[in-house]
Amino acid sequence: MAAVAAVKACSVPLPPPPVPPRTADEARAPGIDLAMVLRLCPDIGHYGRQPLRSWSDLRAVADLVRGFLGVSADAYGKARLVMGEIQAAVVVAAMLQRAAHIRSPGGYLRNLTTQAEQGRFALEPMLRALEGPS
Repeated sequence: MAAVAAVKACSVPLPPPPVPPRTADEARAPGIDLAMVLRLCPDIGHYGRQPLRSWSDLRAVADLVRGFLGVSADAYGKARLVMGEIQAAVVVAAMLQRAAHIRSPGGYLRNLTTQAEQGRFALEPMLRALEGPS
């Protein structure tokens, strides 16, 4: 009987786990959510084995797609370091969406990376351009 009471005393429900803090990557792309990216860049979804449901899924597919676009691992790696992984993945998704209009995807990404290093690149205008005329 004492053992049952001890078990009941120890079976106090634990508090829910804390919500993980926003990552630095998410903080670098404020106001942009995955649903918006997938709505504006639907072509990237065709390259996943399953529907893209997380930033992690988008990052993995963007790494695959960058090769199809002709973007070197070096150029993409530098973009990830400078822009952050999420923002670089969103840029690749946007580039895929406009691939027919980008003559040199690797050069284009390097240029955007340089602009980001200089604090002159913002992701929001790039995504707004994909929305088309209002």
